[in-house]
Amino acid sequence: MNKPLTLREWGYLPISTTQEDGSLSPDEADRLHAVAQAAERELRLGSGESDRVLQHLRTRVRAQQVVGILAAPGIAVEILPKIDGQSEEVVRHVLVEMLAQAFNLPIARGRLAELSRQHRHLLEIIIALFCELVFRVLHRGMPRAYVAQFEDLPSLRGKLDIHRQFSTLAASPQKLACHFDELSNDILPNRILKTAIARLRGEARDPRNQRHLAELDFMIEGIRPFARGEQIPFQRLVLDRTNEGLRDPLEIARFLITGSYQTTSSGSGRGFALLFEMNTLFEEFVGRAAQRVSAHHGAFVHLQGPRNHVLHRADGRPLFATRPDIYWAHPVADILVDTKWKRLDASDSDGRMGVSQGDIYQMMAYAHVYPARRMVLLYPHHSGLKKPAGTQARFSIARSDKTVEIATIDVSRPDRVQEHFSALMREKHDTREAGFVDTAA
Repeated sequence: MNKPLTLREWGYLPISTTQEDGSLSPDEADRLHAVAQAAERELRLGSGESDRVLQHLRTRVRAQQVVGILAAPGIAVEILPKIDGQSEEVVRHVLVEMLAQAFNLPIARGRLAELSRQHRHLLEIIIALFCELVFRVLHRGMPRAYVAQFEDLPSLRGKLDIHRQFSTLAASPQKLACHFDELSNDILPNRILKTAIARLRGEARDPRNQRHLAELDFMIEGIRPFARGEQIPFQRLVLDRTNEGLRDPLEIARFLITGSYQTTSSGSGRGFALLFEMNTLFEEFVGRAAQRVSAHHGAFVHLQGPRNHVLHRADGRPLFATRPDIYWAHPVADILVDTKWKRLDASDSDGRMGVSQGDIYQMMAYAHVYPARRMVLLYPHHSGLKKPAGTQARFSIARSDKTVEIATIDVSRPDRVQEHFSALMREKHDTREAGFVDTAA
C-alpha cells in the first residue's frame, strides 16, 4: 500500500533519509516529482520544467497552486487548498463540494459528510461514491440495448445486405450477408463504466474500495474496456428513460477518465495524477453558483464571454479579444466578475489590498469594451480581512460612472456560496464611496 501523506497548497514536505513521519525519502521525492512533471505537461501548465505542480528543492518539496492527488509507486500525496483555520477533514470536504458543483457531480451534502469521515483521501471519497452508484445500477440489472450486427451466415437472419451480397460475396453464394439487431450488454455506457472500474482498481488503496471495485469488475465481466490512449466517444452517449439511471455513475466516470482539469495517468506504470488548477476550479465553482441563482434575479449569465475586442485595425478587423470569467447580463444593469484565487492583504497601507496592477489594467480594458457599470474582482475570503465576506473596497474609475470593486466570497462554506453571490449581485451601484482608480496610474 502507498504511504499516504497530505499537503496544503503552497505547503512543504521535508525530504529525509531517516524515514521520519510525514517526510519523503529522496527516491520518493524524485518519483513524485516525475509524476508531477508528466501531469503538468498533460494539464498544459508549462513545459514540464517549470514546476507548476510540485517544486523539488534540495531538502523538501513544495506544492504550488494545484490541488488533488499525486501517486507514484510506494507513495501518494494529497494536496488540499489553502483555507485558513480549517482542519484537513473540513478542507477535504470543501474541495469535494467545489468539485461536485463545478463538474455537476451527483454528491449530496449528507452523503459527502459521511464519505469524508469514512475515507481519508480525496480520490478514495470519489471512488466510494462511484462504486455506490454503479452497484445501484447493476442491482437493477445489467443495462442492454440492441446493437446492429453484420455477419455472413449460411441462412438469412434479419435483412439481406444487398450491396455486400452482390459485391464481396458474389463468388460465395453459400453465404448470405445478414444485417440484424442483437440485444447486447457490450454497449458504450457499460464499456465506459468498465474502463473506469479497471483503471481505478490500480489506484484505490482503501481496502473497502478495493473490494468493491473487484466485485464490480466481476459483475460486469465480458464487457470490453477502452484501452489507454484510445479515444472514448463520450459525445455518442445517449441516455433516455430506459437507461437514465446510468447518468450519475457516467458523470463520475467521465470526471475520473477525461475531466478537463486532470490527467489519469502520467505514463506507463509510473504513477497517477488527479489534479485541479485552483484558479480554474475557483472560477468554475463561482460560475456555476452564478448560473444557479441568475434565474431568481431575471439575469442571464455568460461564462468565459462574451468575447469583445479592445482594438480594431484600420480595416475594421478586431484585435486582442477579452473574455471575462462571468458576465451577469441584467435588464437593469450588467455586472462583470473576474475571479482570482489569491489572498488579499488587509494590512496593505495604500489600500490596494495586494491587488496587482495587471488585474486593475485588465478591469480597465473590460470597462472600456463592455456596458457593465460594476467591475468586480472576486477573491476567496479569509479571517485576516477586516470586513465580512462581500465587498471589501469600491473605487470609481476616472472620468467614468463605472466602478471597480474588490470583493470576497467564503469558500469554507460551499453551501452558502450561492446565497453570498446573490447578495453581491444585489448590492447597489454607488460611485460616491471613497476610493479612486486612475487609468493613467
